[in-house]
Amino acid sequence: MRRRFILLILLAISLISGTSFVLLLSYLDPYSYPTLALSFLTLSFSFATTSFLTLLIYFFKKIYFRGEVRMYHVLTSLRQSFFFTIFALSLVVIMSFKIPFLLPAILSFIIIVLAELFIQGL
Repeated sequence: MRRRFILLILLAISLISGTSFVLLLSYLDPYSYPTLALSFLTLSFSFATTSFLTLLIYFFKKIYFRGEVRMYHVLTSLRQSFFFTIFALSLVVIMSFKIPFLLPAILSFIIIVLAELFIQGL
């Protein structure tokens, strides 16, 4: 019951934040208030990506483990999708500063993989 409730909340977050991201892209003028626009876009993008990827990774784990999933798998999927969102946002920041892309992207990927391995080992 608790797992279904969390999955329904993640689905609602995914739908609401995805819709708000599209609406912000459509109607918000980023030239009048650039800081406000970028912060709202980043926040809605991160919520939408994290919640959608959590559901996607969870259902892949459900297929892989043949339906024998527990609450631990939902929380692990949430953590992995959060790390992927941090990685995607770090790539956007790297591109926005117009620095050479390959080495910082590889470095941020290695840092996030090491953080995931550290948390898994706890």
